Amino acid sequence: MNLRLPVTVKEALARAATKDLRSSSGMAVHILAEWLTARGYLTTTEPASAKPTRQKGKR
Repeated sequence: MNLRLPVTVKEALARAATKDLRSSSGMAVHILAEWLTARGYLTTTEPASAKPTRQKGKR
């Protein structure tokens, strides 16, 4: 997944990631997982990993 972010959002994400000792990608996953969990789209038992998952035989 690719996202286009406004410069101000990208910079704020980088600052938050640095403060939280995460990469920008890891911070984005953390923020999205937190938002999705709070709204019931994601259960707390589901792993929130930045690593892509691929089904065997699919590209």
